[in-house]
Amino acid sequence: MTARAPARPVPATSASAREGTTLWRSDLLSDWARFPLTPLARTMGPIATADAAWSELADTTTGRPAVVVRDGQAWLDADVAGPRRAGRPVTDGLRSLHTEVDAVRERLPRIGRSAQRSGPTANRCRDLLVETVALSAPAVRALAHAEYRLLAAGSPAPQVDESLVGGRSCRLLDALWEVSRVVARSSDGALLLSRGLPGLGGRLGTDHPGPAREVFRAVRSLLDHHGHLGAAPWDLGVPSWRSDPSGILALIDRLRTVPDDHPPPVVRRPSTPPAAAGELGGWATLRADAMDMVSRIVAVQRTIVRQAGRALQEDGLLFDAAHVAMLDGDELVGCVPEDVSLRTYDHNALDLWLPPREIVGPVPAAVRWIHARDVPRLGPGEVVHGSGTGGRVRGRATVLRSPAGASRVRPGDVVVVASGGAEWLPAVLLVGAVVVDAGMSCSPLAALCRMSAVPCVIATETATVRIRDGDDLVVDGALGTVTRRRG
Repeated sequence: MTARAPARPVPATSASAREGTTLWRSDLLSDWARFPLTPLARTMGPIATADAAWSELADTTTGRPAVVVRDGQAWLDADVAGPRRAGRPVTDGLRSLHTEVDAVRERLPRIGRSAQRSGPTANRCRDLLVETVALSAPAVRALAHAEYRLLAAGSPAPQVDESLVGGRSCRLLDALWEVSRVVARSSDGALLLSRGLPGLGGRLGTDHPGPAREVFRAVRSLLDHHGHLGAAPWDLGVPSWRSDPSGILALIDRLRTVPDDHPPPVVRRPSTPPAAAGELGGWATLRADAMDMVSRIVAVQRTIVRQAGRALQEDGLLFDAAHVAMLDGDELVGCVPEDVSLRTYDHNALDLWLPPREIVGPVPAAVRWIHARDVPRLGPGEVVHGSGTGGRVRGRATVLRSPAGASRVRPGDVVVVASGGAEWLPAVLLVGAVVVDAGMSCSPLAALCRMSAVPCVIATETATVRIRDGDDLVVDGALGTVTRRRG
């Protein structure tokens, strides 16, 4: 098994993009897998299938760029030293690709219904993932084109940022806010959320009589449309919101206390008419649809995996049904090893080791990486540097290890997270500023912050281990700095 070193983030802003600018595959995927994936996700999830489906995309290890910028245009499969018109434009073939993506989307409901009847196998879902990710590969290449335009613009146009975030992600944030308004208007609904989250989650599948009916309907509608997402939409070992709604319900409970006339900045963001997005509009729709399909297929896989875990536990082969995520694809349908519980311990411990930024030669064992406890805490007056955007904000630090902790965020907090992926978007509904370990200019989180005028500093590398909950921070997006105040 090989490991990919974390990608070097691209600066958030740049005055210009020079001829010959190259954008690497590892740059494009830097937000994918900041957390250690479970063995099952590594062998049967979208990360594994992406490695196979995107094998034609160049990586930094090959020294060949995925995209070359020439004459203000991004070209695929082009040689830096070759003819000026070698390769083909990024936007080539989007129309036919949309048709293929639509065909896969039409098949998803049938696959999902079959999963509820234990019809398809996890391997069948893996095959469908390969097909879907292969279809979306050109869309990921188009991401490089959008990133080039972002860098060349210096101050990104609103339609570029809106395309980078994707309409589906924005609709999720709007839906969370609207559900919180329904709860805020219902005293019974507020009582249900504040005192009975576990019970509410268990009763979402039933028609609840009385004044709280509207709350139940609103939450059920939210889960019907977005329940396939979750704290880690790419990992088979992490439950979706539909199977475990406690995290999203806790976030709604926090949001309901916000006054109607003071909506979060991400809800007040400007909206760009679709026609203004130009060629990026087609790319953004395709990218968002492809990512959404992958998440829905993973949700089907989770259903199958949960069934397999319960069966293995009943047969005495697993101590805990949740440990099924520690099996690889072959073990799931074959012989279950005896060290599964130990694997769970090792997997949880891996999150405390920080992977090196760049690797030359063989990938060192994880125990040779830097341990989080060996990274010094940010002292008073000390500064963390990164690439930034937005203004200047002072606030209390809230460090999130997982998107599931979004309900811990209080209005005006400086939220410190590990990556800039879309799974973190609900966590920024109430923030004053955002600080990110990884990420790059076209990360969904960075783009949303620009749209909403929320200060954001990305690519700090170690902010989540150097900053502690409650630290008094000043985030300067213009300078790309995060300073811990004295006293």
